[in-house]
Amino acid sequence: MAIIVGVFYSQAYGDESIELRVAKHGYAYGQARAIRRENAKKADAQTWADYEAIYRS
Repeated sequence: MAIIVGVFYSQAYGDESIELRVAKHGYAYGQARAIRRENAKKADAQTWADYEAIYRS
């Protein structure tokens, strides 16, 4: 039971933990989240382009 609770909390507060670590190293708070969103958008765009090329041609 303790392992399940530990995993839950580590997953629930993972993003916040990353932001605090990035801020401790001198970067602006929220910068890591912005970079992850930007990378996700690029990956989504590539996935959509692949889909268009395969199924909509």
